[in-house]
Amino acid sequence: MDRTTAQPYTWDEILEKLEKPLDVERNMGYRDLSVIGGFARYMQTWARRGLEIINSDQVQQQLKRICTLFEGYSSLSVVERRRRIQAAERILHALRRWTEMKASGKAV
Repeated sequence: MDRTTAQPYTWDEILEKLEKPLDVERNMGYRDLSVIGGFARYMQTWARRGLEIINSDQVQQQLKRICTLFEGYSSLSVVERRRRIQAAERILHALRRWTEMKASGKAV
C-alpha cells in the first residue's frame, strides 16, 4: 500500500518496519542483501520517519542511535555488522517495551 503525507505511518508500523529486516539480514549472513537499495539506507530512513512523529527525547535519542549504527554499514566487516545488528535489536526491544508500557498507561 502506498502512503501519502495525508496518511503517515503509525509508530507501531514504523517499529515493525525497523524490526522485520533484522532477522532477514542475519539469515543472509550480514551481506547487506536483505533490502533492495541497501539495508543501512532502509534502517536510517525508517528511524528518521520515527523521529518525525515521536516527541519523547529519550526515544528520539534511540532512533538517532539507530541512524548512527548503520552509517557506513556496507564497508564494515561481517563481525562488525553482526555487532551493530545486535545493538539495533537491543534498542528496538527497549522501544517496543516503551511502547507497550505507554499503551498500558504505565509510567514511561
